[in-house]
Amino acid sequence: MTSTPAPPPVPPAGWAPYQPVRRATTNGFAVAALVLGIAVLCTGIFGGILAVVFGNIALGRIDAAQGAEKGRGLAVTGIVFGWIGIGLTAIVAAAWLAYGISNL
Repeated sequence: MTSTPAPPPVPPAGWAPYQPVRRATTNGFAVAALVLGIAVLCTGIFGGILAVVFGNIALGRIDAAQGAEKGRGLAVTGIVFGWIGIGLTAIVAAAWLAYGISNL
């Protein structure tokens, strides 16, 4: 007499054998902040302001996504470059104004 093996146990209801892994996507505002921060010499103060705004929006959205989005370093770099661009534009504007006043 041969014994038959017991059937495998039935999984509980709602059990899924495979869950697809969601990959984190890069936040678009973080990329835009970095690009505007790098191009701040061409875009001037407007690009710097947009880099700072987009970087802060990106940080808020990345925090709210709880790991579903990445790009924190891009956003921070865009913010830093944006502030540097704003500062450099202010220095150049002040020097230009001082030069213009001295030639009156």
